[in-house]
Amino acid sequence: MPSPRKRLSLLLAVVLLAALAVFVPSFLYFTELALRELRFMWWLILLIAAAIWLLGGLGRKK
Repeated sequence: MPSPRKRLSLLLAVVLLAALAVFVPSFLYFTELALRELRFMWWLILLIAAAIWLLGGLGRKK
């Protein structure tokens, strides 16, 4: 079970996103545009994530 502090921060993030969607209509447009671009650029994001994972794993001392 998550701690109350983690729950509160999750709730705060959800409330912030909902407030942005209601009070800043361009936020919804930006989100839609970002998700549309993500559909075309998923491979680039995957390559960057793999590089970060590899660099993080190589930097650890065993």
